[in-house]
Amino acid sequence: MHIVTGERTATLCEGERRFDDAARFTSQGFCPPATSPGDWLAGQIESVVRAAECEDDIARPLHVAAPAPALIDPAARGACLDALHRVRGCAPEITLEFDDWVLGAQRRDLVFGLSRYKSVGFRISVNATASWQMRSSEAVRLLIDSVRVSAPALFADSELAARCHEIALEGTDIIADQPRWRDAAALGDLGVLYASRPLADA
Repeated sequence: MHIVTGERTATLCEGERRFDDAARFTSQGFCPPATSPGDWLAGQIESVVRAAECEDDIARPLHVAAPAPALIDPAARGACLDALHRVRGCAPEITLEFDDWVLGAQRRDLVFGLSRYKSVGFRISVNATASWQMRSSEAVRLLIDSVRVSAPALFADSELAARCHEIALEGTDIIADQPRWRDAAALGDLGVLYASRPLADA
């Protein structure tokens, strides 16, 4: 939501489970992951869109946590588009949120994966609430619509605050996670205009 006006501008969809890509060894031998990352992400997208249809006041885009392996799964993008087709949704309604280490790794295949989703209309967000590993480059910045960061970390880390301010000036939305309403003006000075999971003032 907008941190000053309180207007709802998007919906953060927090699923009950995260993608588990771990293979396992059981008494029957090697067991590969039960679901591919693309199929898992497609299922998440389909679920959140169906759930949003039941609510009249759900703001879009819908932010969906996306696993990094979905960036290198060649069938993932198609599976996600098929899921949207089944629920009569469209890609711009969905923001795929990847953990920030994806952009810290500087792997071309991961960045290329982001561009493939972006090219068909998906929005891209980075979850940097736990750490800041993202490497800034013009090519990467053009792919990212928003970055979600910890509000307390913004006030505790001047370097992080400066980076976010720089990115905000370039047009990327900075979303403060768990801010206090009383800090709206101070966050605004840093270029932070949006909030997720805001906390009541003590």
